[in-house]
Amino acid sequence: MLEREVKVGGIYKHFKGHIYCVIGIAKDSETLLDMVVYKNMDNGDMWIRSKSDFLSFVDKNKYPDVEQEYRFELISESERWLFSCFFCLLNYFFMIFLLWR
Repeated sequence: MLEREVKVGGIYKHFKGHIYCVIGIAKDSETLLDMVVYKNMDNGDMWIRSKSDFLSFVDKNKYPDVEQEYRFELISESERWLFSCFFCLLNYFFMIFLLWR
């Protein structure tokens, strides 16, 4: 089995449905653990989580109805293109709204 890695710049789907972009990998100053820095594509909130948690399996005991295998899954290139277009259009319409107010 191949070991999973975090792709910086990758677009990931969280098992609860939100879409995130990985900004980078950082070190925790106390523990020196690798931490994933990621951004919510919906609202721009920034988050950090340990790399091991980011790559972990979904707890099927706690979330038995979730079909996704991992907490975060890298989306395909075609899905990434679709999300990029969607967010570009969303930003475009938001700018038009601001200009017409």
